[in-house]
Amino acid sequence: IADEDYTSIGILFGVMAGLLVFFGFGKFGFLLIPICYRLTGQISVLPLPFGVNELVIILASLVFISGIIFKREKRPVRFEMIDLVAWINIGYLATVFFRNPVGVRALGSSLVGGKPYVDFLLAVMAYIILSRCRIDARQARLIPWWNMALVVATGLIATLVVFVPSVGMVLGKFYSAFSTFGIAEEGAPDVEVGETRLVTLNNAGSALVLFALSMASPFEFLRATNLKLLASYLTGILMILLSGFRNGIFIAFALTGLATVIRDRFVGAVKIGMIMFMLATSFVGLSFLGLTLPLTAQRALSFLPGDWDPRAVKAAEVSTEWRVHMWDVALASDQYIRNRLFGDGFGFTSQEFEMMMNEHYRMGGGFQGEDAKIESHLIQGSFHSGPLSAIKRVGYIGLPLLLLFMTMLAVNYWKLIRQTQGSDFELITMYFGMPMIILPVTYIFLFGQYEDINVMLFSLGMMKMIKASFENMILHPETHERAAFL
Repeated sequence: IADEDYTSIGILFGVMAGLLVFFGFGKFGFLLIPICYRLTGQISVLPLPFGVNELVIILASLVFISGIIFKREKRPVRFEMIDLVAWINIGYLATVFFRNPVGVRALGSSLVGGKPYVDFLLAVMAYIILSRCRIDARQARLIPWWNMALVVATGLIATLVVFVPSVGMVLGKFYSAFSTFGIAEEGAPDVEVGETRLVTLNNAGSALVLFALSMASPFEFLRATNLKLLASYLTGILMILLSGFRNGIFIAFALTGLATVIRDRFVGAVKIGMIMFMLATSFVGLSFLGLTLPLTAQRALSFLPGDWDPRAVKAAEVSTEWRVHMWDVALASDQYIRNRLFGDGFGFTSQEFEMMMNEHYRMGGGFQGEDAKIESHLIQGSFHSGPLSAIKRVGYIGLPLLLLFMTMLAVNYWKLIRQTQGSDFELITMYFGMPMIILPVTYIFLFGQYEDINVMLFSLGMMKMIKASFENMILHPETHERAAFL
């Protein structure tokens, strides 16, 4: 440590962690996939271009493949219509790749940037592995807890290092999400609570809100036994407001409404709608009475007709105009979407790669001069629009296939949530299922990218695992009386 040889230290800890995982989880190592799935940061000291969630899938894949080779116990997997649709999407993206093969820049390939294809393959492996796994009742209760705890912990630490860079200088050498670079709002030289947008704070708050809603109906938060859930929910909402992201507020309210509809049906939906309307009216009224909310909170609420700070309103308007302008540029010619019928897939030319690196390191330049930031997003296909991103990747043919898969996943999760209500599998189904139920709406109207198919494949694997495990519990309740891990 005195020599600051963090690579050796990282490799040592990596090996030790791997051994602990192997001996600690044993045949239940696949549980690390859902537990760690939202840990997208990399182990900085390891010379590997994969996030923690991807490393876990790679480890589980090796165990899975070895099981096939040595012919270990096999579980039958029910092949359903949604599996067929998923494999059609998988197969179609494969055809896009073969039409637009992406290589390695060091080898002089005309197209580079094929890492998203690797991420996609890992998502396919997660789907295949989870579909064949089973969990017991206690595992079903604990997986969401661990997932939420890790997301909140890493999110809060990552937010802390924004304000205490010296901490990030050390922690960032071990876990990339703790690096100060790129955490705060781009271009903000100084950060201040309530002034700077923070993605990490939004992620942590969203996880708290989702977990609380998965545990109980919002109307049950006021019970004496659920005050901790109320505190978690309100803390999550506060964190989202302070993060400054309007999409975060929209999604939190959408999940609140969905959780109410699931548990309290139509009457509950009407009640929660009235409560949300009253809250929105209160925020608007207080803004006219001189209550000064943090700038980020005002930005997140600026879609309401209140007396907000002009800076917050302007920032929100510029963000919207920036997106619309990017969509107009993308659709104006075939420069950024070359094949709208079949899709361009992933990847970009070496010249485009150099331009993005220039923007990444604030060196300027690019095809549109001062508009290099927009140019970089256009080249990457990061249009901040789900449908447009899908057209870029898989064309007009692939878009309806993706939306069909998305819709079927939402419907299947809705049915599974109804089936598991009141059981030990309710929490895990709500936690992983509710985001998928609202995904068709958020993907089309709020924010989305074609890479969301990776989350969909993972979620499909989770759904099949939960469904098969729940059915097994109904048939063999004695096997679910005690947990096999933790």
